[in-house]
This record gives sequence, structure tokens and C-alpha cells, in this order.
Amino acid sequence: MIQQIIFGFLITLLAILQIFSWIAIGSFFFGFLSIDDKLLRIGFSILVGSAITATLYSVFAVMRLVALGIFVCMFLSAIALIYYLFINFKKLKVAVRKCKILLKNNLKILMLALGVLIF
Repeated sequence: MIQQIIFGFLITLLAILQIFSWIAIGSFFFGFLSIDDKLLRIGFSILVGSAITATLYSVFAVMRLVALGIFVCMFLSAIALIYYLFINFKKLKVAVRKCKILLKNNLKILMLALGVLIF
């Protein structure tokens, strides 16, 4: 039971990381557009980032190089995330402070929920 919870938690973290990488990949295209709405920018970033990675996956799958396609998308995502974090470092420091406060409050609830599931 605990292994399944840990496995599900890790898979959820990977999905969150993939969404953040789509946002980072899509944010490269903001220079060409003048979008002021933050929600629209996030939606646009996810759409563009997922389209680029899906295109790369399909191109490599047609060439029967699926493992290479996964590696290329992983490398592209890592580069985009590093670049995005480097560019937005000051904004992220503020966001991390806010997340720490939320995490402290929600960690107590999570520990209580895990205690109920275990026992």
C-alpha cells in the first residue's frame, strides 16, 4: 500500500515537471507575441510546449528511434527549464517563499491523511 502511494506521488511529480517544461518551452515564443494576460500566457505556453514535444516524439517514432526521441525531448525540456529558471530567478524566490508557507499548512493535513491511510 505504501509503495503504491510513493509510486503515485513520484509519477505526479514527473507530470508536474513535464507541465513546467511545457511552460518553459512555450515561453520562448512570448517575444513574438504581445500577450498581457497571465492565464492566457500559461495556456499558450502549455499548448505550444506540448505541441513541440508531441511533434518531436512523432517524428522520432516514424524513424523508429523512440528512445532517441525521448532523450531529445528530455534534453530540450531540461534546457528550457534551466533557461526559464535563470531568466525568472527573482520572481521564483518570491514564489518559493509563498509555497513554503502553503506547504507548512498543507503538510500537517497530508501527514494526518497518510496516518489515517496507514492505520
